[in-house]
Amino acid sequence: MQHEVVGSVRIGPEWVSIKRRGTSGVDTARILGRTGEGDDLVIYLDRVLHRQDGEVYGDGWQARGALVTELYRGD
Repeated sequence: MQHEVVGSVRIGPEWVSIKRRGTSGVDTARILGRTGEGDDLVIYLDRVLHRQDGEVYGDGWQARGALVTELYRGD
């Protein structure tokens, strides 16, 4: 199932920022931790930044989670 890319994500050493298409603002969150590596990498953020599970960003990143956002590479 192919989802539409809703924006871009920038991942730094301590922070993640998400820029959604059609908006002027940028949402940011601190990185709580990372697990895995390469295509199995999951990044845990300190808050919920996504609007729905499965939301797709550039470079193949997707988001899920109820209490925090987890960024992962899409299937």
